[in-house]
Amino acid sequence: MFVAALLMGLVGLQSIPPLWWDEGWTLCVARTWVETGHYGCLLSGQPAPPMLSGHFPIVASIAASFSLFGVGIWQARLVGLLYTLVTLGLFYALTAKLYDRDTGVVALGILLFFPVMWEIHPVILGRQVLGEMPMLCFLLAGYLSFLMMDRQKGWFFSAIVCWAIALMAKSQTAPFWIVSLLVPLSIAVWKRDWHLVRWLLGGLLCSWLLFGFLDQAKNAMIGHHPSASSYVRPVGLIEASAIVLVASTRINVLLFTLHYCVPALVGYLSVIGLFWRQVRSVRQGTFAEVVRLMVWTLGASWLGWFVLLSVGWERYAFPAIFLAAPFLANAFKGLTLGFSWERMRQAMCVGWTRRQWGGDFLHVIGASILLCGMGLLVLGALQNLRWSDRESHVQEVAVFLNEETPVGAMIETFDSELFLLLNRPFHYPPAQVNVELIRRQWHEGSSSMGYDPLMADPDYVVVGRFGRWLGVYAPLVGAGQVRLIKQIGRYEVYERVRG
Repeated sequence: MFVAALLMGLVGLQSIPPLWWDEGWTLCVARTWVETGHYGCLLSGQPAPPMLSGHFPIVASIAASFSLFGVGIWQARLVGLLYTLVTLGLFYALTAKLYDRDTGVVALGILLFFPVMWEIHPVILGRQVLGEMPMLCFLLAGYLSFLMMDRQKGWFFSAIVCWAIALMAKSQTAPFWIVSLLVPLSIAVWKRDWHLVRWLLGGLLCSWLLFGFLDQAKNAMIGHHPSASSYVRPVGLIEASAIVLVASTRINVLLFTLHYCVPALVGYLSVIGLFWRQVRSVRQGTFAEVVRLMVWTLGASWLGWFVLLSVGWERYAFPAIFLAAPFLANAFKGLTLGFSWERMRQAMCVGWTRRQWGGDFLHVIGASILLCGMGLLVLGALQNLRWSDRESHVQEVAVFLNEETPVGAMIETFDSELFLLLNRPFHYPPAQVNVELIRRQWHEGSSSMGYDPLMADPDYVVVGRFGRWLGVYAPLVGAGQVRLIKQIGRYEVYERVRG
């Protein structure tokens, strides 16, 4: 399994999928930090805040790789691949302890070989410069450490450190992680299991305090940028993407869920009865039962948020789909009669020859239906696997700009993936433009963010996929203020037309 994951990760590491907008901001900050000592991006060649980059643990990881291997795309994505492999290892170890080794292997197989979409396959998404996989890595390390406390209480300190870093890795983590501890904490209080209450409450408070301390220490180390913050830092970005109540968006997300998230729903629903029996039981819960409930609560609550409130981007569903795999694998174990092909064969023979449709026969039928449904999702994912996306256009555009434009020429673009490779000063719209775009696209509102693309007096304007979608440079082209001089794949390079 791990060899397969490694090979998947190494194939087309820097080109599948192509470097894109969300990665670009983080890479810009990591490169600037390594080359100049400034934690942030550049704006017209001057230091600026990190704008829309990933959080400190991700930036620090990428910067470490740049320091060791040089600045480049594969150096950045190598970090994501390592996070992915470690996360898969932690995932297997945790699943094996919560259930058994066979269930751990099946859960890994589900993640690696039964993708619902290629864009959110663990290896494809994990090796990109995004926050999801590092967040899961530290969350799983925290849950596994908490589980190990039944043998050695010293693992408690490992759990709070890992959870604190997970909270730093991605903004969306906090509410779901808090819920994942509050649910078993409430049950422990109801059962008057004060021993477990102390550990859960201590883990919650200590992790949060350590997170606050680390965040303040990070701010003290990297400093602040009050002069540019009003231009660069967006207002309402989290609210715009985290809470969308527009009916059309909610319907689209629901349809997506019913298409791609059914296996995850089956996994989460399969253990509700077990949890209910544990709640009604008068005996005290074990650490394994508590951690199983933690993982289930985090994943199920994340999926609930995705369906009911989120903007509905595919990768927002990824953590919930990922964390459903242990429960789905355990459901398969029950439906396949303990992964026993012989028992399944006997059940099918009895069912078809003697017309004795007992529980074993129905379990095998259920397993077959579920497997067929997941197989259809795999076929769809393979059909949509866009090998044409394996391209190096971003590198070609950067080479053109670095070699065919005058030294010091100002480049205007909102396609941030170019920033990692440019050796020319560049300028970009305020981050608030992105917020207004989200509101326009998913909240059925109108954009109120005015932006003058010529405010930095650019010599060249580059329009890629995101800049084209944003439409902020369309008026320049329509008015003839710029002329097209080069087109490379999805990128258009315009030269400024001066009086």
